[in-house]
Amino acid sequence: MASNAASGPVVALDSGKVRGISQEGTEVFRGIPYAAPPLGPLRWRPPQAAISWQGIRTADEFGPACFQSDVPFTPPVNGTSEDCLTINVWRPYGSQRTKRPVMVFIPGGGFFNGGSGTLLYDGTPFANAGILFVSFNYRLGRFGFFAHPSLTQAHTNEPLGNYGFMDQIAALRWVKRNISAFGGDPENVTICGESAGARSVAAMLIAPQARGLFQKAILQSSTHGMHREPPLHHQAGVARTGESLGEAFLEHFRLGQLDAAGLRALPGETIVSGLGQNSPQRTTFAGPMIDGKIMTDSFGRAFEKGAFSPVPIIVGTTDYEARVFLGGIDLEGLLGSLGANREPLLRAFESLYPEPERAARLLTEALYYEPTRAVARSFAKLRQPVYSYRFSYRAYALRAKIAGALHASELPFMLDNLSQTPATSMGADWTSTLFNEPLTFTDDDRKMAKAMNGYWINFVKTGDPNGCGLPQWTASSTEPNAIMNFNESGAITESDRTTARLDMFEFANRAHRT
Repeated sequence: MASNAASGPVVALDSGKVRGISQEGTEVFRGIPYAAPPLGPLRWRPPQAAISWQGIRTADEFGPACFQSDVPFTPPVNGTSEDCLTINVWRPYGSQRTKRPVMVFIPGGGFFNGGSGTLLYDGTPFANAGILFVSFNYRLGRFGFFAHPSLTQAHTNEPLGNYGFMDQIAALRWVKRNISAFGGDPENVTICGESAGARSVAAMLIAPQARGLFQKAILQSSTHGMHREPPLHHQAGVARTGESLGEAFLEHFRLGQLDAAGLRALPGETIVSGLGQNSPQRTTFAGPMIDGKIMTDSFGRAFEKGAFSPVPIIVGTTDYEARVFLGGIDLEGLLGSLGANREPLLRAFESLYPEPERAARLLTEALYYEPTRAVARSFAKLRQPVYSYRFSYRAYALRAKIAGALHASELPFMLDNLSQTPATSMGADWTSTLFNEPLTFTDDDRKMAKAMNGYWINFVKTGDPNGCGLPQWTASSTEPNAIMNFNESGAITESDRTTARLDMFEFANRAHRT
């Protein structure tokens, strides 16, 4: 909504002027439209240009996240809506005439939930370090990743299926056009994401349309699923395609045969049906698909072939990623693909870990560590700086309760937002699911947050995470097995102790990457 309020910083964008707010030595602009609302005839279409406005638009509240059935860990501040394509900017106070580095953060959530407007993703620590921090919402679930023959027939000449990725490209183009108005440098942009956000970073690395829109990339816990074969959007004679999953959705919920107009008339509540965290109806959700224009190949093959933007990267995982996904991963299928390596690997894990955590450790190494190493090696082949890490730090209050660092538990530390992590759910720390209690952070926890955040800040500024008195982080592009281990003793560069096992897991995973 337009406003002529006489307080707060004003920035002129290509769609109109916005007024933000000043807080904690920073200036914040929230809920700016970067594309037109994807409603009615624009549902399941590429994002269109934002609608211009007159006067000064107030940009003091987050826009709603994409409509979704549940948001279990980081609930959005301002609810959910199908009208969700908004962007947020944090900048240092008085940075209007400077060219500051830019970090664009893409939130995760499995491509079916989440959003940028949460306390956990506050960009103040980066802005206080002289960086413009940008976050945005994109279409999720069947709003963001959906195919159907009726849509294909209606729009044969435009990109189809991966509407969430189209939104991300539109947001990066908005940054390219507008970030200099905030004092940012459009030629020094780092994209960063965690989980599905990191797979989104991977998609931006391989999408031809995103070339030149960023200069560095950070992928956190991205690689589970990156070695799998995503469905094709459509292809004659192929049983499981994006289109067939779209048809299965209509059949499962008894919606009948619908043309494009009928699909766009479906209530939003129907479109999100069955996409909760543990719903079995997620089998009718395609997720990212090979569409031939944005995703021209699988993630694994694109990286294996060098078909990606060659930029410096940080890439890594937590050390106990798979603990929270055990119920949804086919352990027996993985073991069956190991061939002659099966028994030696099982014996190794039996000697290393007690039975209660053994399966999670094995799956973490197979589905996160090894594919992460493969991504690092792909960038190193193109002579790009690569900084590999493993996050094994547990908040002090969790050390007696969990054997390792869970999926997404690095986020409050990387963002240096321990104080902003919601007390009731602990945001990405998953403690509401595992322990049903909030955490109290210690000085050691805060010290780790400052260190990890410092490395990310340095990388965003220069492409090298080292500096500011931090322990040296050796690039894995110069020493292939080097990783930075963020553990309870501090930040330590070491040789990856799992290398021999990862070599055996590579045997099972390589078939999906070639």
